[in-house]
Amino acid sequence: MLEIEKKAKNYLRSMDRMIMGCDTEEEVRMLACAMMTSAVTILEQQIGPRGTKKLLEGTLEARYGRYDGDGSK
Repeated sequence: MLEIEKKAKNYLRSMDRMIMGCDTEEEVRMLACAMMTSAVTILEQQIGPRGTKKLLEGTLEARYGRYDGDGSK
């Protein structure tokens, strides 16, 4: 296993612990939104707004099918 893969697994374990520490579904959603906001900020700093938009659109398309930007398929 590559070193970067080991680091990623450790980060994911930490996130799982944070999720398990939530007492309600509302707390889980709040944590998810905070993590998503932080991830977008990091991506914008690393790959710029255009790269971030392209990556997120590709992620949504891979997960939900064709994405045209308004939430519909």
